[in-house]
Amino acid sequence: MAVGNLEFIKSAETTSSVSELAVTTCFTSDYDVYKIVCTGISTATAFGEIYNIRLLDNTSTQISANYDYAALEMRASASFIERPATGDTDFRFVTKAYSNPQEGNFVMYIYNPTDTGSYTFVNWQSAGFSGSANLNGNYKGIGVLKDTQEVTGLKLIGDAGSNIDKAKISVYGLASN
Repeated sequence: MAVGNLEFIKSAETTSSVSELAVTTCFTSDYDVYKIVCTGISTATAFGEIYNIRLLDNTSTQISANYDYAALEMRASASFIERPATGDTDFRFVTKAYSNPQEGNFVMYIYNPTDTGSYTFVNWQSAGFSGSANLNGNYKGIGVLKDTQEVTGLKLIGDAGSNIDKAKISVYGLASN
C-alpha cells in the first residue's frame, strides 16, 4: 500500500426502487479511514427526499441508536439552517434528492469503524436538488456514533421511509502506510 492512496473495496448499486441500499462487510481493520462516494441518488417523491446513513455492526445488523451529528443545510434560495441532534437513530441530512435528473450526491469519510476501543467518527458534504427553484439539498456535516462496537458496513435510507429509485455507493480505503 502506498501512502495516501485510495483503494477501491466494494460498491452497491440500484436502478430500481428499493427501501434501502446497503454495503456490508466493507470496513475491516486494514484501514483506519474510509471514503464513501454516493452518486446519482434519485426518488420519485414529488417534493424531494432527505437521505440518511445508518451504520451496520459485524453481523450486518443496523445500529439504531447513539448517533450525534451537526449538519448545515446550505440553501441557494433561503437562509442556511443548522440541523444538530444527539442520541438519534442515524446520521441525518446527508443529502437530498428529487427525481432523475435532479439527483443527490455525497462524499463521507468514516474514521476508526472497526476499532472497538474508540467511537466511530464521520464527516460529509453533499450536493443535492429539491424542486425547480429551491436548491436546498446541499449539506456539510460531522458526526459520531457514541458506541464502541465494531462497524463493518453502512446503509442509505430515506428520512421518511421513501424509496431509493437509483443510487450507487462506492467504498474506498485510505491507505496510510
